[in-house]
Amino acid sequence: MPRIRSLVTNVQIDIVQRAHECQGNGSHKLTKGQRRLAVRKDRGWDNYCLECGKRILERDAAKIASLLEAINGSVTVVPDDD
Repeated sequence: MPRIRSLVTNVQIDIVQRAHECQGNGSHKLTKGQRRLAVRKDRGWDNYCLECGKRILERDAAKIASLLEAINGSVTVVPDDD
């Protein structure tokens, strides 16, 4: 049986170890002990505050829902808005 891949295997919620800026908005500061969204990128991680992380996840959830509609035949073409 072929291995089933996932689109979200390289995303996690973790704890900030040292203070730094959110990579989605430099004015959002992350402090030690806070939770953050960590997204694997190449050999490292991009880290986002929960506010930016929530926006990213909501946008991607909508994109996945559109793709599912296209697979189910409800929509003919799903535009790529990146």
